[in-house]
Amino acid sequence: DRIGPAFQAAQERRFEIRAPKGTGRYHITAALLYRKVDQFLLNFLFGEEAAITAPVVEIARATTTIEVKPRAPGSADHRELDLPTTAPAPTL
Repeated sequence: DRIGPAFQAAQERRFEIRAPKGTGRYHITAALLYRKVDQFLLNFLFGEEAAITAPVVEIARATTTIEVKPRAPGSADHRELDLPTTAPAPTL
């Protein structure tokens, strides 16, 4: 997903994740990556054969652990979880 230059520095994103069949603890990590120059633009200007790429920098990372338990009889198939983010403020 892209976050354009005019957007806020803090945004909320929601993702659907299908849990594996088994129960247990799952570690989920999300990383915000930044590339100063769009790869499509570099390929357009110099051609793909030039193999020029702009470096990708990790801006922030959030990690959480959830526990998937057996579903209770008669419960819904889909639940939304509000997972806390533990990402530190980015250092620029």
